[in-house]
Amino acid sequence: MKMLHAKPAPLTAPNILILLSFISIFPVSVAASLRTDLSIENYANKPQELEARGDLEWYISSEKTVRKNIPRSELHFNFFYETGPYGDRSIDPDIAVWRFGNSSTDSHFWFGRSHPLLEGFPSGEKISPTSAVGTNWLQNQSNALEPNVVGWIGAGIHSKYNSLFFTAAATPIYFPNFGPRTDLSEDADAEGSRFARLPPQYVRLGDGLVPLRFHIDTGDITKIIFQAQALLATGYEGKSSFLRLAAWSSPTLNPQVDTNEVLRIQDNDLNVLVTAKPKFPRENFFAFTYAEKITNLNPIFESVYETRTKRFSISQSIEAFSFLQIGGLHTFYQPEEISSSTPESPKYDKYLLWIELTKNSGSFRPSFRYERHFSKGKEDNWMQMKLRYYANKQFSLFSKLNILTGSNLSYFGTWRSLDSIHMGASYLW
Repeated sequence: MKMLHAKPAPLTAPNILILLSFISIFPVSVAASLRTDLSIENYANKPQELEARGDLEWYISSEKTVRKNIPRSELHFNFFYETGPYGDRSIDPDIAVWRFGNSSTDSHFWFGRSHPLLEGFPSGEKISPTSAVGTNWLQNQSNALEPNVVGWIGAGIHSKYNSLFFTAAATPIYFPNFGPRTDLSEDADAEGSRFARLPPQYVRLGDGLVPLRFHIDTGDITKIIFQAQALLATGYEGKSSFLRLAAWSSPTLNPQVDTNEVLRIQDNDLNVLVTAKPKFPRENFFAFTYAEKITNLNPIFESVYETRTKRFSISQSIEAFSFLQIGGLHTFYQPEEISSSTPESPKYDKYLLWIELTKNSGSFRPSFRYERHFSKGKEDNWMQMKLRYYANKQFSLFSKLNILTGSNLSYFGTWRSLDSIHMGASYLW
């Protein structure tokens, strides 16, 4: 049986080559940590089945720095594997970067995989997927409920003079947005991991239902991968305020798809073969970020405008008293983008409100996260409760509960049968 993979988990040759080449030339003088997790999972749609999951997070950085808290070389590697037919898996060196510079000049060049908007900032800083910038950037979404915003494989320069800074980056390589595993076949039903968003399985012809089969026509794959991307950013970084203007050009995050349908009979089986041809038109983005450090209150505002589709995203988040975060995200779409005779696909970035509570002291460290979409007729909810117990600095036990609710056409509602509980142990080497 010929199987075609659409939006695969990023277990790809480029990622593996990045990791191996990075390790081979990494300097001897390094600081390193390795965290391993083993856990048991149980999902509401399979209450009698227990499945296992393994996670590995490996971080290496050179002891030498180009500036304070910015190492010359850095590798952050994530891997997870779930058992069972609906389990997913991913291997991803989301940071693999070499930096060259002099701390006295406050400038450095970099080469490798890094997010250009995070260059020049302390190691460990991240871009939230619930921010306007994060939702308009390439994301590794194999971990569907907790996506990771990743950067480009390329080169760039970051320079700072007093409180003003400038960033430029470019890459000849483009990777489409990776998501949960989806397997499309010309001969069998579409399948995938538990969080995959599968296409329709049947189409109505007359009084009956006819199964759909799929063929993905990517054409010359090199024409997809080798597409240039570029970014320019400038801004002000003071003691209590931060302002940044950024612009970048990139192929679309998610492809436009042209389809062609053919009715066919195979071995007395009537089906419709859908040939899908993805296109990746170029998008130009303009972004604005403003953050302020206030006593016990750190607000961040972001906006991103996309010139071709005229989409406009805004987000606002507030961190209060170090244990409370609250925010919202919304994207304004042009009417012609969502007017169709078929239902609109659920969108994560429309009318989203979220809140997170954490306690990071003592042996017990609980956290609670709540997300809700307020689109009319598409309201939904995701609640995640975590508890971690540290027996010592290296060993900890953890549990996690996910609850998903919502209507049929809502973002989280399509996964409402996937309420889950996870329990496991973690060791930091």
